[in-house]
Amino acid sequence: DSKKTGTCACKEFDLIWGIKFTCEERKKVVQICSELWGESKKKEMANHLMACMALETGTSFKPDEGYSSGGATGLVQWTGTAIDSMNKNNKYNNGKTLTKQLLSKMKVLEQLDYVKLYFKMWIDSGKVITDSLDMYMCIWCPAAVGKEDAFVCYSKQDNLKFYNANKSIDGEYYIEKFTNSNGIKVTNTVGNKNKDEQITKGELRPRLKVKEVAGIANKTNKLDCGLGINAPEGIVIYRIYSSGKIEKHIPKTIKKGFENKYKYIYHDSKKAEHEICTVDWHETIKKVNGVNKGKTMPTHSNVLTDNQVSEGQTSRRVVYQNDDVAEYGVNKKVYFWNLYTCVSGKPKIVIVKMPDSLDYSKSNVTIKYSFSDTQRRYTSPGALAGFIGALAECGYIDIKTTGSCFKEGTCFPSVAHVNGKSIDTEYLERTKEIKFIAAMEKFNFDAQITGTNESHKYEDTKHDAKHNDHLHSGFNENKIIVIS
Repeated sequence: DSKKTGTCACKEFDLIWGIKFTCEERKKVVQICSELWGESKKKEMANHLMACMALETGTSFKPDEGYSSGGATGLVQWTGTAIDSMNKNNKYNNGKTLTKQLLSKMKVLEQLDYVKLYFKMWIDSGKVITDSLDMYMCIWCPAAVGKEDAFVCYSKQDNLKFYNANKSIDGEYYIEKFTNSNGIKVTNTVGNKNKDEQITKGELRPRLKVKEVAGIANKTNKLDCGLGINAPEGIVIYRIYSSGKIEKHIPKTIKKGFENKYKYIYHDSKKAEHEICTVDWHETIKKVNGVNKGKTMPTHSNVLTDNQVSEGQTSRRVVYQNDDVAEYGVNKKVYFWNLYTCVSGKPKIVIVKMPDSLDYSKSNVTIKYSFSDTQRRYTSPGALAGFIGALAECGYIDIKTTGSCFKEGTCFPSVAHVNGKSIDTEYLERTKEIKFIAAMEKFNFDAQITGTNESHKYEDTKHDAKHNDHLHSGFNENKIIVIS
């Protein structure tokens, strides 16, 4: 029991083909599936994903699989068309222009981020993925997702080249025997015996089945990373208590591979622990609040880099030789520059990458949020802890955040979110919003700003017309208890 002994938490998941990945890589697969399909389905979907990657990579599980031969590349065998779809509007590429070469050079942990974004792209388009075959269809034939097994993916008549490349699938099947709930013995044919010059969705089931069965024999017995949910050492843990208290536990030693990670655990009113997420952190130079510079780009220092970006409302970012940053974009149909200067002495601070979403539900604890169309997906470590606490306090399933800050600690179009010290959220129905504002205050967000109109003006907050469309919550880092 990992919660009691501090042994490897991934022992709980026991993934097929686990021998191919490190403990941290296995945990990343489970984390991805939790964020995409929810906490209750994470283990089931993680095993489906392992089967799909086994089939696509020929069980190599190498992030550069296929690249040297010039074909599809990586853990889910990205084609040029798939990559183009992820790059479109920079919505599913983390702001990078993806190529096969770029993907092939990634380590497994990094490439898994793009595996997640690939499936998120299809989920956002309306695809409903409930089993391993529909998951695989997102890779092999997206049009077949949600369709019956008889759906024709490719045929000799309509797509000769692709059919010839995959004609060995035509006519694949296996016999399934089992006893049903009524005690009756049943024999089913899975797939299609007929070689009819058509490849149907169901004819892929046998190949997936082979990989699923083989994967059971290739689980790992190396479950010794020592990073269980309640591990006393190995990783920095933020513990968030239902009372509003937040503790940061710093172990004597950090396990290799976890030097730049924080774990977040919520403690409910019954003293049960809920492991919510593990996130990456990095250092950046602390910034002072930004200054609106209008339509003129700041020229106070020589330019180091000047990049076009597509990060929500931000379209251009300039980094200066003195480490200041200017960002350009649009807000409420007005284009302008913001300048974010470094604090004197250039002290370093830590900010964390927020999960792209959370969807945790277990034992009457619900912690769920999603982002609006923003890439301000970094925040201070304490603010993320407080946000998790407030989400658990309310249990709402419709919280949408407009973000905190960028990786650089900047925050266009805002000037006051620098260093991830604040988190914005869209307004809820008024009764729910009152409860949420109180929950955020309980978990140390003590600098809140609401609007000035009657619909969005709330007691015990400051008021500003710029906040008629969202709640601004500033976090108080000084209230976190550090235990080392």
